[in-house]
Amino acid sequence: MYIPEVFAIENKSELYEFISQWSFGDLITTCSGELFVNHVPFVVDKNRNKLYGHLAVNNPQLAMLESADDLLVAFKGANAYVSPSWYISQEMVPTWNFEVVQVSGKAKLVESDELLSILQQLTDQHERQFANSWCMDKVSEAKLARMLDMIVGFEIEISTIKGKSKLSQNRSVEDQIGVISGLQAQQDNMAQLVADKMELNL
Repeated sequence: MYIPEVFAIENKSELYEFISQWSFGDLITTCSGELFVNHVPFVVDKNRNKLYGHLAVNNPQLAMLESADDLLVAFKGANAYVSPSWYISQEMVPTWNFEVVQVSGKAKLVESDELLSILQQLTDQHERQFANSWCMDKVSEAKLARMLDMIVGFEIEISTIKGKSKLSQNRSVEDQIGVISGLQAQQDNMAQLVADKMELNL
């Protein structure tokens, strides 16, 4: 990933927090020239420097996950179109503001007991936002066993983690304020999130 210095996310904790917030990632692997991409909800463990996920047992990407020549997971955060009309400066062109984190590493399949732990962590991570949260204990053992037979868990030991936060930092403060105002005027939640992130940079 191309990352100009002004857009680089250097703080390691911030990178892990980003993955926790935007945990639905693109799992990309190559093996013997064949490219596979699947979209997976992940759990990140910053203390162990690992990602955890699962795939359907019939997913062909599983067969080459451990032996992949290359493995990358991309996590895309808030992003929005930026109109040149929002800048104070003249003769500007359209662009896109966004945040993304990419992780590379090696994958290993896990045993069924660890898969259950991954699913519990994943569920808890997302259910905690609800007042009437759901938990795995509400599923019968028989139903849970059938579900576990249909998926395979895996872990990725992170070798590199890189983040890019392109939020008009290379523009003047006046131009950044103009973009923030333009985004805030949009009826779009993602645009509002980008505006909020940009305000933190001022």
